[in-house]
Amino acid sequence: MQNQIQRKARAASFQQVIGGALAAIAIAGASYVQAGLVNQWTGDNYTSGGWVDTVGSVTATPSGSPLPVAGAFGTHAGVTMNGGYFIIPPAVGPAGLSNFTVVIVFKPTAFGPVSGNYYNSIPLAAFDIGGSGQIDWGLSYGTITGQGVVTGIGVQNAAGGANGDIQQQTGALALNATHVVAFQIQNNPSATNVVTYADGVMIASNSTVNIMPRSTANTVFVGGGTFVTARFPGQIAAIQFYNDGTTNCVALSQFLLATYAVPTPISVPWTAGGDPGQMAPVVVGIPASVTPTTVTFTSDTPSVLATTNVVIPANTAISTIGLKILALGTANVTVTSPGLGSATMTVAGLDESGFCNQWLADTYVNNSGTWVDSISGVTATGTGAEVSVPGAFGPTHAGVSRSATGATGGNNGFNIPAGTPPRRFHNLHRGGGLQAARARGQRRQLLQRRTHLRV
Repeated sequence: MQNQIQRKARAASFQQVIGGALAAIAIAGASYVQAGLVNQWTGDNYTSGGWVDTVGSVTATPSGSPLPVAGAFGTHAGVTMNGGYFIIPPAVGPAGLSNFTVVIVFKPTAFGPVSGNYYNSIPLAAFDIGGSGQIDWGLSYGTITGQGVVTGIGVQNAAGGANGDIQQQTGALALNATHVVAFQIQNNPSATNVVTYADGVMIASNSTVNIMPRSTANTVFVGGGTFVTARFPGQIAAIQFYNDGTTNCVALSQFLLATYAVPTPISVPWTAGGDPGQMAPVVVGIPASVTPTTVTFTSDTPSVLATTNVVIPANTAISTIGLKILALGTANVTVTSPGLGSATMTVAGLDESGFCNQWLADTYVNNSGTWVDSISGVTATGTGAEVSVPGAFGPTHAGVSRSATGATGGNNGFNIPAGTPPRRFHNLHRGGGLQAARARGQRRQLLQRRTHLRV
């Protein structure tokens, strides 16, 4: 449909209304008590052709050939548009109501249109009547970032005449991640509010004068339609219509996220450490986001490491951050971020006051014949054809082998010069990282990290 007259979006004020009579929602083995559910289309219930509502038995008619996607949401299926879309018939769900809630569970995989209007974006569940202040509504994929949901509704004055539109937008939503967006209309004697929630958080609320009952003559488009030629890029897990404006959208969203979301992994090393007062470097891996991401390091021993929030910049997948070591000891740390999985690591406060020599495989130059101590500069001399082995200790750390073939015989190895500690020391610690590997039936020793040995 051609662009309509530009509609006005109003500044947000925040208000939450929860409560209402309770009814059970059942989703493929999971259940939750919530109010007023009258229609629900789920990916678990779709095979081909018409998409049948599991509550009201209403069939959404396909245009084109949408497809089911098994496992799109963990153990749950989704529906992809495959160049098509669905049409929900008139007089269903919010039709004829001025109090209602619409909820969509979906996973975007690419950007949509860049538009602040729902009628110029890709319908997730929406219809538009030409002109401003009509008895229409919609949730569409787009927004000014092209990566969120814009909601909208035509509102009226006290006499029922057209009074403009209210349109609200989520922030940028991560691609390839599950999201829940709820759009709630509350029209009662005490207040008339339009509210949008994203992933369980209320992100916009506007008050208005009047919202007349919605059209009973218009079809609702899902995944595409006459608004734009584009189709929704991703999968839809569920569409829900509630016949009231008191649905607890926060609790409902949390339930739906717990049901459908597969946490994206977050990665950190197993261990990190440093002397008290130092910053222990930690490499954090997360999915890149168009907005900054907060990662929380929750410590079980705050005397060693305080629980810390770290902000990863936008569009950054790998970041090296520093954790402040407070005292000697160890702390077990759980690493979390909203919408992502969790990881664990150990952070240690070390006493390295007596640390005097360290030969690191990462610093050894292949076939150089010399291996220099990174603490005191002591040179260990090779006696054969010792080689560097990239990636021997994880993807980022090398090892050193006595020979390229892994031979255990002969004189290959390094001589650490006389007089190097622990000579004449009575109290000493010797540490090394050794990895044994088999190559053609032979054993090969790979040395990495701290070494106070004749090797």
